[in-house]
Amino acid sequence: MAIGAFLEQAYLATVGVLAFAGFYGFALFRNSWRWRRLAEVYAAPDDQRPFKQRWTNMVLEGLSFGWVNYAGITLFGVNREGVFVSLLPGFSLMHEPLFFRYEEISLAPARWLLQDACAIEFRGCPGLRLITNLATQRWIEQQCEEFGSFSAPTALSPRNG
Repeated sequence: MAIGAFLEQAYLATVGVLAFAGFYGFALFRNSWRWRRLAEVYAAPDDQRPFKQRWTNMVLEGLSFGWVNYAGITLFGVNREGVFVSLLPGFSLMHEPLFFRYEEISLAPARWLLQDACAIEFRGCPGLRLITNLATQRWIEQQCEEFGSFSAPTALSPRNG
């Protein structure tokens, strides 16, 4: 193979890899805008860490048409002050860990894909909702009871009506 043909193949391979990386980066950036909006207000501080963690599913929806499904890649954590949400390392690019203080959130009953679910609503980002399953809601409430320091249990109870 002549050096010219080798350079041409190397050039075409480089352009293909860069085009794929650019498209992937744009898609990831475009798909993470709801998460980034939450991170503007609720980015996890370095001095806060969860005591317990649980893998689960979640959906972000609101503020626009559509939703983003984080099925099987979401990690919920809790401590005495609030709830942590992060994604698996391979999926966390442009998705920094979030921390929601209990007094900043409320839970409301929701329906998602014909199932009962729980919608976490945020005082700092009105119109944006994080939807998760009822088992995760019960787990968060159970952890709060175990910690014994959660002062407002109604914040993590579904609203009536």
